[in-house]
Amino acid sequence: MEKRTLLMLLAPLALLAALCAGMALGLRAIFEGGMPLVDGESFVEGRIERVVDSYTSAFILEDAQGVVLVDAGMDPAAATLTAALARRGYQPSDVRAIVFTHGHGDHIGGAGAFPQAELFALEAEVELVEGRRVAGNLLGMVREPSPTGLQITRALEDGQALQLGGLELEIFAMPGHSLGSAALLCQGVLFIGDAAASMADGQLAGPPPVFSADRDAGMASLQALAARLKPRADEIEWIVPSHQGALEGPDALLAWTQE
Repeated sequence: MEKRTLLMLLAPLALLAALCAGMALGLRAIFEGGMPLVDGESFVEGRIERVVDSYTSAFILEDAQGVVLVDAGMDPAAATLTAALARRGYQPSDVRAIVFTHGHGDHIGGAGAFPQAELFALEAEVELVEGRRVAGNLLGMVREPSPTGLQITRALEDGQALQLGGLELEIFAMPGHSLGSAALLCQGVLFIGDAAASMADGQLAGPPPVFSADRDAGMASLQALAARLKPRADEIEWIVPSHQGALEGPDALLAWTQE
């Protein structure tokens, strides 16, 4: 067998090995030393609830006018999410909006189970949510764009206050984990998606390597968010990542202003 032919045969295997090693490294970064996920973790006197879907989370935000979701988990049937809604007396049709922290599959996978919900994401993330662009991380190297069947109702801007009934979500651009990652502040709860990870020692780590498009940019985004919210630290009661448990108070974020 010619050397060139042998190299052509081995190249896909080498790429697969690198991908598997990278995924293992990324998963280790997400889970090792992190605050454990707690299904049903609640905030704001129970009006905000975490729903764990495998290794990720979606969040139910409830007010007098119904339900808004932050992210939608990874299960296309949204089984755990619809069950959690049912326990609160809601059907999928009662979900009036879903606001995405970013467009990776483990955050948008269940959105199709709520066809009546309006969908919101940062402008820079619209193509990823809709499947017209692949993620800029290692997994994106082996995928092609594929329509998700989702269509963003309205693109969001950095600094925007999104009013959904009685709920107001303030939007903060957090490029790095993905191009259009966002943090959302609502009623004292800072949903930070995968832009940061909460650690068991009470610290806040940067976005996970391998699964992030530009980790250095993600670290810079976290520092910028800390600087923006430092004058408003008393508004932050909880910092809530998607893959780890919540941290109480603003201190873990404010520590990034000293980095």
